[in-house]
Amino acid sequence: HAHSWIMAFPDELTAFRAYAECFPDSCILLVDTYDTLESGIPNAITVAEELRDKGHEIVGVRLDSGDLAYLSKE
Repeated sequence: HAHSWIMAFPDELTAFRAYAECFPDSCILLVDTYDTLESGIPNAITVAEELRDKGHEIVGVRLDSGDLAYLSKE
């Protein structure tokens, strides 16, 4: 269902922001819906910084597809 959430928005950053707004204290972002390294991680960092500015911390990011070993090291 997490990929469906991301894909329901016009872009990944908008989806991440909406998710963070709904779950500011338990935010884990799925970063591999589109391109993990080119957009997922950079967008997650943007949202994490925005959350921090509001007094919250992102819990983490999640990978559930692709070459998990490679992506987790990059």
